[in-house]
Amino acid sequence: MPASTGDSLADYGGVLAAPRRRRLLPIAVVGLTAAVAAAVVLAVAVHGSAIGAPVATLTDPASQGVSSVAFSPGGTILAVGDENGSSYLYDVATRRRIATLTDSPSGQVMSIAINRDGTMLATADELSITCLWDVGSGRRIATLADPGTDQQNTSVAFSPDGTLVATGDDFGRTYVWNVTTRHVIFTLTDPIHGQVDAIAFSPDGKTIATGDADGPVYLWHASDGRHYATLTNHAVQEIDSLAFSPDGRALAAGTGNNSTHLWDLATGRQIAVVTNPNGSSIGPPTTSVAFSPDGSELATGGGDGTVRLWNAATRQLHATLTVPLVSLGRDGSCSVTSVAFSPDGKTIAIGDCNGRSYLKRTD
Repeated sequence: MPASTGDSLADYGGVLAAPRRRRLLPIAVVGLTAAVAAAVVLAVAVHGSAIGAPVATLTDPASQGVSSVAFSPGGTILAVGDENGSSYLYDVATRRRIATLTDSPSGQVMSIAINRDGTMLATADELSITCLWDVGSGRRIATLADPGTDQQNTSVAFSPDGTLVATGDDFGRTYVWNVTTRHVIFTLTDPIHGQVDAIAFSPDGKTIATGDADGPVYLWHASDGRHYATLTNHAVQEIDSLAFSPDGRALAAGTGNNSTHLWDLATGRQIAVVTNPNGSSIGPPTTSVAFSPDGSELATGGGDGTVRLWNAATRQLHATLTVPLVSLGRDGSCSVTSVAFSPDGKTIAIGDCNGRSYLKRTD
Protein backbone atom coordinates (compact mmCIF):
# COMPACT_ATOMS: atom_id res chain seq x y z
CA MET A 1 0.00 0.00 0.00
CA PRO A 2 1.29 3.48 -0.73
CA ALA A 3 2.91 5.12 2.24
CA SER A 4 0.98 8.31 1.62
CA THR A 5 -2.27 6.73 2.81
CA GLY A 6 -1.02 6.34 6.35
CA ASP A 7 -2.09 2.69 6.26
CA SER A 8 0.03 -0.42 6.26
CA LEU A 9 -0.12 -4.15 6.68
CA ALA A 10 3.14 -5.78 5.76
CA ASP A 11 1.87 -9.33 6.02
CA TYR A 12 -1.69 -9.94 4.85
CA GLY A 13 -1.52 -13.39 6.41
CA GLY A 14 -0.56 -12.04 9.83
CA VAL A 15 -2.38 -13.20 12.92
CA LEU A 16 -3.07 -10.68 15.70
CA ALA A 17 -4.95 -10.69 18.99
CA ALA A 18 -7.80 -9.37 21.14
CA PRO A 19 -10.34 -6.87 22.32
CA ARG A 20 -17.67 -3.86 25.37
CA ARG A 21 -20.57 -4.55 23.97
CA ARG A 22 -23.12 -2.05 24.92
CA ARG A 23 -26.30 -3.83 23.95
CA LEU A 24 -25.98 -6.11 21.05
CA LEU A 25 -29.46 -6.91 19.79
CA PRO A 26 -29.68 -8.67 16.22
CA ILE A 27 -29.66 -6.68 12.82
CA ALA A 28 -29.10 -7.62 9.21
CA VAL A 29 -28.41 -6.33 5.76
CA VAL A 30 -30.54 -5.70 2.72
CA GLY A 31 -30.49 -8.75 0.47
CA LEU A 32 -28.82 -11.12 2.94
CA THR A 33 -30.10 -14.49 4.03
CA ALA A 34 -29.91 -16.50 7.23
CA ALA A 35 -26.87 -18.28 5.83
CA VAL A 36 -24.79 -15.19 6.57
CA ALA A 37 -23.33 -15.65 10.03
CA ALA A 38 -21.27 -12.56 10.72
CA ALA A 39 -20.16 -9.51 8.76
CA VAL A 40 -19.52 -5.75 8.44
CA VAL A 41 -21.57 -3.74 5.96
CA LEU A 42 -20.13 -1.17 3.58
CA ALA A 43 -22.89 1.04 2.16
CA VAL A 44 -23.87 2.58 -1.30
CA ALA A 45 -25.21 5.94 -2.49
CA VAL A 46 -27.98 7.85 -0.78
CA HIS A 47 -31.05 8.14 -3.00
CA GLY A 48 -33.74 10.48 -1.69
CA SER A 49 -34.83 9.18 1.69
CA ALA A 50 -33.07 5.83 1.66
CA ILE A 51 -29.43 4.82 1.70
CA GLY A 52 -28.65 2.53 -1.23
CA ALA A 53 -27.93 -1.18 -0.95
CA PRO A 54 -24.74 -2.25 0.79
CA VAL A 55 -21.59 -2.20 -1.31
CA ALA A 56 -20.19 -5.05 0.72
CA THR A 57 -20.83 -7.27 3.69
CA LEU A 58 -17.76 -8.40 5.62
CA THR A 59 -18.23 -11.69 7.42
CA ASP A 60 -16.24 -13.95 9.66
CA PRO A 61 -17.66 -17.37 10.58
CA ALA A 62 -16.50 -17.12 14.19
CA SER A 63 -18.06 -13.71 14.78
CA GLN A 64 -20.59 -13.38 17.60
CA GLY A 65 -21.42 -9.69 17.37
CA VAL A 66 -19.60 -6.56 16.20
CA SER A 67 -18.89 -4.13 19.02
CA SER A 68 -16.95 -1.46 17.14
CA VAL A 69 -15.79 -0.44 13.63
CA ALA A 70 -13.10 2.06 12.62
CA PHE A 71 -11.47 3.12 9.35
CA SER A 72 -7.75 3.71 9.04
CA PRO A 73 -6.86 7.36 8.22
CA GLY A 74 -6.22 6.48 4.58
CA GLY A 75 -9.52 4.61 4.33
CA THR A 76 -7.90 1.46 2.96
CA ILE A 77 -8.34 -0.68 6.08
CA LEU A 78 -11.42 -1.30 8.21
CA ALA A 79 -10.89 -2.58 11.76
CA VAL A 80 -13.69 -4.54 13.42
CA GLY A 81 -13.94 -5.47 17.12
CA ASP A 82 -15.93 -8.60 17.95
CA GLU A 83 -17.66 -10.16 20.94
CA ASN A 84 -15.70 -13.35 20.46
CA GLY A 85 -12.52 -11.72 21.78
CA SER A 86 -10.96 -11.04 18.37
CA SER A 87 -10.51 -8.06 16.10
CA TYR A 88 -10.29 -8.21 12.32
CA LEU A 89 -8.61 -6.05 9.71
CA TYR A 90 -10.18 -5.90 6.23
CA ASP A 91 -8.84 -4.52 2.97
CA VAL A 92 -11.64 -2.11 1.97
CA ALA A 93 -10.92 -2.37 -1.77
CA THR A 94 -10.86 -6.16 -2.00
CA ARG A 95 -13.15 -6.83 1.03
CA ARG A 96 -10.67 -9.50 2.15
CA ARG A 97 -9.87 -10.16 5.79
CA ILE A 98 -6.15 -9.55 6.00
CA ALA A 99 -5.52 -10.13 9.70
CA THR A 100 -7.12 -11.61 12.80
CA LEU A 101 -6.00 -10.23 16.16
CA THR A 102 -6.55 -12.68 18.98
CA ASP A 103 -5.19 -12.73 22.49
CA SER A 104 -5.35 -15.56 25.00
CA PRO A 105 -7.06 -15.44 27.37
CA SER A 106 -9.19 -12.82 25.69
CA GLY A 107 -12.40 -11.18 26.79
CA GLN A 108 -15.08 -9.69 24.62
CA VAL A 109 -13.74 -6.75 22.61
CA MET A 110 -15.68 -3.75 23.84
CA SER A 111 -14.12 -0.97 21.77
CA ILE A 112 -11.38 -0.31 19.20
CA ALA A 113 -9.54 2.77 17.94
CA ILE A 114 -6.90 3.52 15.29
CA ASN A 115 -4.34 6.27 15.75
CA ARG A 116 -4.06 9.22 13.38
CA ASP A 117 -1.26 7.88 11.19
CA GLY A 118 -2.84 4.43 10.92
CA THR A 119 0.10 2.56 12.40
CA MET A 120 -1.44 1.48 15.72
CA LEU A 121 -4.70 -0.16 16.76
CA ALA A 122 -5.99 -0.17 20.35
CA THR A 123 -8.44 -2.83 21.55
CA ALA A 124 -10.18 -2.68 24.94
CA ASP A 125 -11.67 -5.86 26.39
CA GLU A 126 -13.91 -6.95 29.24
CA LEU A 127 -10.94 -8.30 31.21
CA SER A 128 -9.56 -4.83 32.03
CA ILE A 129 -6.92 -5.17 29.32
CA THR A 130 -6.13 -2.76 26.51
CA CYS A 131 -3.82 -4.07 23.79
CA LEU A 132 -1.83 -1.96 21.36
CA TRP A 133 -1.10 -3.52 17.96
CA ASP A 134 1.27 -2.63 15.16
CA VAL A 135 -0.95 -2.48 12.07
CA GLY A 136 1.94 -3.08 9.68
CA SER A 137 3.10 -6.36 11.18
CA GLY A 138 -0.01 -7.49 13.02
CA ARG A 139 2.07 -7.79 16.19
CA ARG A 140 0.87 -6.94 19.70
CA ILE A 141 3.34 -4.36 20.94
CA ALA A 142 1.94 -3.54 24.39
CA THR A 143 -0.59 -4.66 26.98
CA LEU A 144 -2.06 -1.99 29.24
CA ALA A 145 -3.66 -3.47 32.36
CA ASP A 146 -5.92 -1.09 34.27
CA PRO A 147 -4.20 -0.39 37.58
CA GLY A 148 -5.83 -1.59 40.79
CA THR A 149 -9.09 -2.74 39.23
CA ASP A 150 -10.75 -5.81 37.85
CA GLN A 151 -13.54 -3.77 36.24
CA GLN A 152 -14.11 -4.38 32.54
CA ASN A 153 -12.94 -1.89 29.95
CA THR A 154 -15.81 -0.29 28.08
CA SER A 155 -14.27 2.21 25.65
CA VAL A 156 -10.99 3.40 24.15
CA ALA A 157 -9.83 6.45 22.16
CA PHE A 158 -6.55 7.91 20.87
CA SER A 159 -5.71 11.59 21.11
CA PRO A 160 -5.49 13.29 17.68
CA ASP A 161 -1.68 13.38 17.80
CA GLY A 162 -1.49 9.74 18.87
CA THR A 163 0.56 10.41 22.02
CA LEU A 164 -2.24 9.48 24.44
CA VAL A 165 -4.75 6.66 24.64
CA ALA A 166 -7.73 6.82 27.03
CA THR A 167 -9.56 3.77 28.37
CA GLY A 168 -12.82 3.81 30.34
CA ASP A 169 -14.12 1.18 32.74
CA ASP A 170 -17.46 0.26 34.27
CA PHE A 171 -16.71 1.90 37.63
CA GLY A 172 -16.48 5.47 36.36
CA ARG A 173 -12.74 5.67 35.77
CA THR A 174 -10.97 6.76 32.62
CA TYR A 175 -7.25 6.11 32.49
CA VAL A 176 -5.13 8.29 30.22
CA TRP A 177 -1.92 6.58 29.12
CA ASN A 178 1.25 7.85 27.53
CA VAL A 179 1.52 5.68 24.41
CA THR A 180 5.33 5.73 24.38
CA THR A 181 6.01 4.96 28.05
CA ARG A 182 2.83 2.84 28.54
CA HIS A 183 2.25 4.61 31.88
CA VAL A 184 -0.95 6.15 33.22
CA ILE A 185 -0.37 9.90 33.43
CA PHE A 186 -3.68 10.69 35.13
CA THR A 187 -7.05 9.17 35.97
CA LEU A 188 -10.41 10.84 35.32
CA THR A 189 -12.92 9.81 37.97
CA ASP A 190 -16.64 10.13 37.34
CA PRO A 191 -18.14 11.85 40.44
CA ILE A 192 -20.98 9.33 40.59
CA HIS A 193 -18.94 6.32 39.45
CA GLY A 194 -21.20 5.57 36.52
CA GLN A 195 -20.03 3.16 33.86
CA VAL A 196 -17.99 5.01 31.22
CA ASP A 197 -19.69 4.02 27.98
CA ALA A 198 -18.03 6.53 25.65
CA ILE A 199 -14.82 8.54 25.32
CA ALA A 200 -13.87 11.12 22.69
CA PHE A 201 -11.00 13.56 22.22
CA SER A 202 -11.75 16.96 20.70
CA PRO A 203 -10.17 17.53 17.25
CA ASP A 204 -7.56 19.89 18.74
CA GLY A 205 -6.69 17.34 21.43
CA LYS A 206 -7.30 19.76 24.30
CA THR A 207 -10.49 18.20 25.69
CA ILE A 208 -11.54 14.69 26.65
CA ALA A 209 -15.28 14.00 26.80
CA THR A 210 -16.61 11.02 28.76
CA GLY A 211 -20.19 9.78 28.87
CA ASP A 212 -21.59 7.45 31.47
CA ALA A 213 -24.51 5.15 32.11
CA ASP A 214 -26.20 7.68 34.41
CA GLY A 215 -26.53 10.46 31.85
CA PRO A 216 -23.99 13.28 32.33
CA VAL A 217 -21.22 14.10 29.88
CA TYR A 218 -18.03 15.28 31.56
CA LEU A 219 -15.41 17.50 29.92
CA TRP A 220 -11.78 17.30 31.07
CA HIS A 221 -8.57 19.13 30.21
CA ALA A 222 -6.41 16.67 28.27
CA SER A 223 -3.24 18.36 29.51
CA ASP A 224 -3.70 17.57 33.20
CA GLY A 225 -7.00 15.70 33.64
CA ARG A 226 -8.85 18.54 35.39
CA HIS A 227 -12.65 18.41 35.12
CA TYR A 228 -14.00 21.73 33.84
CA ALA A 229 -17.60 21.21 32.68
CA THR A 230 -20.60 18.89 32.97
CA LEU A 231 -23.16 18.70 30.18
CA THR A 232 -26.51 17.54 31.49
CA ASN A 233 -30.08 16.99 30.42
CA HIS A 234 -32.66 15.56 32.78
CA ALA A 235 -34.25 13.56 29.98
CA VAL A 236 -31.04 11.65 29.27
CA GLN A 237 -31.02 8.14 30.68
CA GLU A 238 -27.49 7.22 29.71
CA ILE A 239 -24.80 8.11 27.22
CA ASP A 240 -24.00 5.31 24.77
CA SER A 241 -21.76 7.17 22.32
CA LEU A 242 -20.00 10.51 21.76
CA ALA A 243 -18.65 12.40 18.74
CA PHE A 244 -17.14 15.87 18.35
CA SER A 245 -17.95 17.79 15.18
CA PRO A 246 -14.85 18.13 12.97
CA ASP A 247 -14.53 21.84 13.84
CA GLY A 248 -14.72 21.03 17.56
CA ARG A 249 -17.62 23.41 18.18
CA ALA A 250 -20.29 20.81 18.94
CA LEU A 251 -20.56 17.50 20.73
CA ALA A 252 -23.14 14.83 19.86
CA ALA A 253 -24.23 12.17 22.33
CA GLY A 254 -26.27 9.09 21.50
CA THR A 255 -28.47 8.19 24.45
CA GLY A 256 -30.48 5.33 25.87
CA ASN A 257 -33.79 7.14 25.37
CA ASN A 258 -34.17 7.09 21.59
CA SER A 259 -32.44 10.42 20.95
CA THR A 260 -29.21 12.21 20.13
CA HIS A 261 -28.32 15.39 22.05
CA LEU A 262 -26.06 18.14 20.72
CA TRP A 263 -24.25 20.77 22.78
CA ASP A 264 -22.52 24.02 21.82
CA LEU A 265 -19.13 23.67 23.49
CA ALA A 266 -18.42 27.41 23.61
CA THR A 267 -21.44 28.03 25.82
CA GLY A 268 -22.13 24.57 27.25
CA ARG A 269 -25.76 24.93 26.14
CA GLN A 270 -27.74 22.14 24.57
CA ILE A 271 -28.57 23.28 21.04
CA ALA A 272 -30.65 20.40 19.71
CA VAL A 273 -32.24 17.05 20.47
CA VAL A 274 -32.66 14.74 17.49
CA THR A 275 -35.33 12.13 18.21
CA ASN A 276 -35.89 9.08 16.07
CA PRO A 277 -39.04 9.34 13.92
CA ASN A 278 -41.41 7.38 16.18
CA GLY A 279 -41.54 10.63 18.14
CA SER A 280 -41.29 8.95 21.50
CA SER A 281 -38.63 9.39 24.15
CA ILE A 282 -39.20 5.76 25.02
CA GLY A 283 -37.64 3.51 22.46
CA PRO A 284 -34.46 1.77 21.34
CA PRO A 285 -31.19 3.47 22.27
CA THR A 286 -29.01 5.46 19.91
CA THR A 287 -26.02 3.18 20.17
CA SER A 288 -23.56 5.02 17.94
CA VAL A 289 -23.04 8.52 16.49
CA ALA A 290 -20.54 9.84 13.93
CA PHE A 291 -20.05 13.11 12.05
CA SER A 292 -19.01 13.03 8.41
CA PRO A 293 -15.46 14.35 7.85
CA ASP A 294 -16.76 17.67 6.49
CA GLY A 295 -19.24 18.03 9.38
CA SER A 296 -22.29 18.29 7.10
CA GLU A 297 -23.91 15.02 8.18
CA LEU A 298 -24.52 13.16 11.42
CA ALA A 299 -25.02 9.40 11.32
CA THR A 300 -26.85 7.63 14.16
CA GLY A 301 -27.14 3.90 14.68
CA GLY A 302 -30.08 2.55 16.64
CA GLY A 303 -31.13 -0.37 18.74
CA ASP A 304 -33.97 -0.80 16.22
CA GLY A 305 -31.52 -1.87 13.52
CA THR A 306 -31.66 1.42 11.61
CA VAL A 307 -28.94 3.85 10.53
CA ARG A 308 -30.15 7.41 9.99
CA LEU A 309 -28.36 10.27 8.26
CA TRP A 310 -29.21 13.79 9.45
CA ASN A 311 -28.28 17.19 8.08
CA ALA A 312 -26.00 18.44 10.84
CA ALA A 313 -27.00 22.10 10.37
CA THR A 314 -30.78 21.74 10.07
CA ARG A 315 -31.10 18.46 12.07
CA GLN A 316 -33.40 17.15 9.35
CA LEU A 317 -33.47 13.43 8.60
CA HIS A 318 -32.65 12.79 4.94
CA ALA A 319 -31.73 9.12 4.61
CA THR A 320 -32.23 5.80 6.39
CA LEU A 321 -31.06 2.23 6.20
CA THR A 322 -32.92 -0.52 8.02
CA VAL A 323 -31.11 -3.81 8.16
CA PRO A 324 -33.40 -6.84 7.71
CA LEU A 325 -33.27 -9.44 10.46
CA VAL A 326 -31.25 -12.59 9.99
CA SER A 327 -31.86 -13.89 13.48
CA LEU A 328 -33.85 -12.53 16.39
CA GLY A 329 -32.31 -11.23 19.57
CA ARG A 330 -33.84 -11.57 22.97
CA ASP A 331 -36.16 -8.65 22.28
CA GLY A 332 -36.81 -9.65 18.67
CA SER A 333 -34.57 -7.01 17.11
CA CYS A 334 -30.94 -6.55 16.18
CA SER A 335 -29.02 -3.46 17.12
CA VAL A 336 -26.68 -1.38 15.02
CA THR A 337 -23.73 -1.33 17.38
CA SER A 338 -21.31 0.99 15.58
CA VAL A 339 -21.13 3.41 12.63
CA ALA A 340 -18.10 5.11 11.07
CA PHE A 341 -17.52 7.34 8.04
CA SER A 342 -14.58 6.72 5.75
CA PRO A 343 -12.05 9.58 5.66
CA ASP A 344 -13.40 10.82 2.31
CA GLY A 345 -16.99 10.71 3.62
CA LYS A 346 -18.19 8.58 0.71
CA THR A 347 -18.64 5.31 2.59
CA ILE A 348 -20.17 4.41 5.93
CA ALA A 349 -19.32 1.23 7.82
CA ILE A 350 -22.02 -0.34 9.97
CA GLY A 351 -21.52 -3.05 12.60
CA ASP A 352 -24.34 -5.12 14.03
CA CYS A 353 -25.04 -7.50 16.88
CA ASN A 354 -25.17 -10.52 14.56
CA GLY A 355 -21.49 -10.06 13.83
CA ARG A 356 -21.86 -8.43 10.42
CA SER A 357 -20.16 -5.29 9.17
CA TYR A 358 -21.56 -3.44 6.16
CA LEU A 359 -20.05 -0.85 3.86
CA LYS A 360 -22.40 1.64 2.17
CA ARG A 361 -21.68 4.59 -0.08
CA THR A 362 -23.05 7.96 1.00
CA ASP A 363 -22.36 10.02 -2.13
